[in-house]
Amino acid sequence: MNTKSKRQFFLACLVTFIHIIWHVFREYIQAFLSMNQLLAAFFVGQFMIQLLCLFLLAIFLGKAALAKNKIAWIYLGLFFINLILSLSVY
Repeated sequence: MNTKSKRQFFLACLVTFIHIIWHVFREYIQAFLSMNQLLAAFFVGQFMIQLLCLFLLAIFLGKAALAKNKIAWIYLGLFFINLILSLSVY
């Protein structure tokens, strides 16, 4: 693995970690913002974060697949973890 691949891999893991943390604390944040009348902005922000996570991982998966990297399977797994988290919210 060269330096660029390592950087992409760690960034993909970081995106997945942020998405998991977001998913864990989502209900608490939603309750707080509901009390402060900011729930609509929260839903828009939540949707944008989920799209960003999936988009970044799809780009990393595409780059790894085009380079015929063995790490493409890991990116595919991270993508599906994020996709399942995104779909479980609704």
